[in-house]
Amino acid sequence: MKKFSLFILIILFSLTTRAQYSENYNHKELIIKNDSIKIGGTLSWPTEQRADKLVIMITGSGAQDRDATMKPISDFKPFALLAGSLTSNGLATFRYDDRGVGASTGNFAKATLDMLASDVEAIIRHFQKKNTPSFSELILLGHSQGGLVGGKVAIGNKSVDKLILMASTGIPLQKVIRYQVQRAFSRAFVDSALAAKEIDAREQLMDAIKKDTNISKSQKKYRNQFAAIQRSVGMDSSQASRMAQQQVNQLTKTYRSPQLQSLFYYEPTSDLKKLDIPVLVLFGSKDTQVTVEMNKDPIKEALESAEVPYQIEVFPNANHPFQKAKTGKVREYGQLENRFVDGFTSTIVNWIN
Repeated sequence: MKKFSLFILIILFSLTTRAQYSENYNHKELIIKNDSIKIGGTLSWPTEQRADKLVIMITGSGAQDRDATMKPISDFKPFALLAGSLTSNGLATFRYDDRGVGASTGNFAKATLDMLASDVEAIIRHFQKKNTPSFSELILLGHSQGGLVGGKVAIGNKSVDKLILMASTGIPLQKVIRYQVQRAFSRAFVDSALAAKEIDAREQLMDAIKKDTNISKSQKKYRNQFAAIQRSVGMDSSQASRMAQQQVNQLTKTYRSPQLQSLFYYEPTSDLKKLDIPVLVLFGSKDTQVTVEMNKDPIKEALESAEVPYQIEVFPNANHPFQKAKTGKVREYGQLENRFVDGFTSTIVNWIN
C-alpha cells in the first residue's frame, strides 16, 4: 500500500443564467455602522421600476466577500449572480462583506453567532432610517451558516417578513463535522473501529477546549488516535507522530475560535421552532457538505412545530452552491459552469412574489 497522509478538511460553505454578473441595474456602495464595526456592502435595485421588497443576503462559513466569491476553489460568485437575477426580476438586494473582508472592519474568526446576527440587525436598522430607500417587505436569505444567522435574527426582529434558507443546516455543527469526518475516513478505507475512536477523541478535545478543562489529557488521547490511523495506512511511527502533533496543534487552534465555539453545539431548530414568518428551504441533492438526508427532516419538523407556511425544494444534481454537479465534491467546483441549476432563481423569485 502506498504511504499517504490523511488530512481532514472540514468546510461549511456557503434563473438559469450564465455568470455574467449583469450591471443592468442601479447599485450603490454603502458603509453601515454596527457600534465600532463598519459593514461594507452593495445595494442593488431595478432601473425601470420601483422595488418594494429588499433581500438581505448572508454568506456562509468562512470570511467571505459580498459576492460569496469561492476562490481559490473556483471563480464562481454566487451572490453576485443571484443579486443580478433577483434585481432583474424587480427585487432590491443588499449583499455585504464579512467582518475583516473588503470594506468591512473587525475580525471574522472572533465573531460569535450572536455578533454576526448583530451585523444583520444593524443593516436592518439602516434601511429603517429616514432618507434611506424604504421597502414594504424585508427578506433574509442565508446560505449555509448564513441561514443560522438569518434564523436567529428572524425570531427576534419583527421587521423581517420572510426567511430563505439556502443549504442551511438543521443540526449542530458538531454532528456535521462527525458526519464529514466519517465520510472522509470511509473513502480513505480507514478501519471503522479506528475511525470511531479518532472521532470520539476529536469531540472530547473539542469539548475540553470549550470548557477549558483537561485540554492536555484530551490532546494526548487525540494525538494517539490520529497517529494510529496514520500507521494503519502505511506511515512509519516517527512520521505518524509528527503528523499527529501537527493535527493536534491545528485542531486546538481551530476549536479555540470564538465563532466555532458558538456554533459547535448550537441547535438550529431551536430558533426555527420560534419563527412566525413564511420560510423557503432550498437543498441540493448532491450537496456533500449540508446533506438532504441529515438536514431536511429536522428543519421540516421544526417548521411544522412553528406552524408557519413553508416550502422545501430539493434541486436534482445541485451541489452546495447550487451548481449542476457530477459528484458534489468540493474539488470539482472549479470544473463546473458558473451558473445555477435550472429553476433555482425562479423558485426564489416566485416564492417571494
